[in-house]
Amino acid sequence: MKKFLRFILVGTIWTALFLVVCLYFFVFVWNFNFLSAQDRQFLVSFWNQGGVIKSYADYLFVFSFVFAFVLWLGGLIKALRTNYWALFLKPFDMFRNWEVRRYQSSKRVVLKNIGTTIVGAKSEKEEIADKLKKLEKDLDNNKKTDEIREMFKAKFSKPKN
Repeated sequence: MKKFLRFILVGTIWTALFLVVCLYFFVFVWNFNFLSAQDRQFLVSFWNQGGVIKSYADYLFVFSFVFAFVLWLGGLIKALRTNYWALFLKPFDMFRNWEVRRYQSSKRVVLKNIGTTIVGAKSEKEEIADKLKKLEKDLDNNKKTDEIREMFKAKFSKPKN
């Protein structure tokens, strides 16, 4: 039921807008109002009296009717597939993206709330614990180095007999 109502609403609006545009096009280019009974009667009488499509202008006139129908059908399909809610919210989304780009391009402003968070980032406690482990490891290495130096010192400082 919801799809049917959407089809009726969107189809009616699209058809009305398209008819107005086509009417202005046909009146402007061909001086032919397809909503006027007098113009349609002129076309029917021309055809019934043995009228022949001879010139390229006549072919363009007929082609414009066929093309208008194809254009209406393609537009209707496109109009039915359009997400109007996202289209309505597009200006707000563009403004939000503009704000983000404006703040990210500035070198002086540091925004902590805008941007992505790094997955697996360490907390301050973990970072401090890692630094302490590294310092302890360096101290252990220094103790081992001192022991090796003491051993060399003891070996080389003994008098040779």
